[in-house]
Amino acid sequence: MTFGSFAIPVAWAILGAAAGVLWMRFWGDSPSHDRLTPHAVALFVAAAVYPVYAGWNGVLAERIPDLIAVGVFATFAWIGRFGGRFVLGLGWCFHAVYDLGIHLIAGERLMPPVYPSLCIGFDLVVGAWLLRGAWRVQIASRS
Repeated sequence: MTFGSFAIPVAWAILGAAAGVLWMRFWGDSPSHDRLTPHAVALFVAAAVYPVYAGWNGVLAERIPDLIAVGVFATFAWIGRFGGRFVLGLGWCFHAVYDLGIHLIAGERLMPPVYPSLCIGFDLVVGAWLLRGAWRVQIASRS
């Protein structure tokens, strides 16, 4: 891997992180469960993009890991929506690991590398922000 081939995905990940900051500034991490709904829906959509794109390209039968991942991330989204920021934050962080492992390192080239790179930056910011909010609530409840 040359520096140039590494720098481009990193640049896209930084752009994705900036989008994640804008997303969190808009939706925030209010303790209200109603404020968690957009984060839960977005997590499901982020996972569903891969099999939808595969179906559109006629290769859905080859994308069983992506179909399983939709179920896993839908579970994180559902539990997180009703169970709180911690589970939802973990779901977002695991989605970043999924993007990195399946779609960049393993070389699964269903999508252009731009999408997983953007997604990794976005996922990590949203996940960390939600985990930080869960930690702050936990600390506040002990006081």
